[in-house]
Amino acid sequence: MSAAMQVGKHVIPDTKIIARILAKVRVDGECWFFSGATDEDGYPHIKFAGKRQCVHRLMAAVFIDDLNGWDVHHTCGNPSCVNPLHLKKADPEVHRTDHLKFANIPF
Repeated sequence: MSAAMQVGKHVIPDTKIIARILAKVRVDGECWFFSGATDEDGYPHIKFAGKRQCVHRLMAAVFIDDLNGWDVHHTCGNPSCVNPLHLKKADPEVHRTDHLKFANIPF
């Protein structure tokens, strides 16, 4: 895990954003559901560094790797899940193919 995360020109300590996210997580089985705001497709969002950010992308950036140019795939098929073990860095074209495997995920 990196010591800090850069979003635009802001460098934010991982612990600050992770604490905000985890305060709104409800664990159900293996999935971690974010109880805050979601978009029309069920993906959770949070205001961070002055703009709306996808929670699953923030979690992946902290726990997995830099996402520059990459998508994040939910291996569980639940768009509101933010469990880092259910998120993987995905090539955008591969991610589109993976989306088609889950009927409940629009693309």
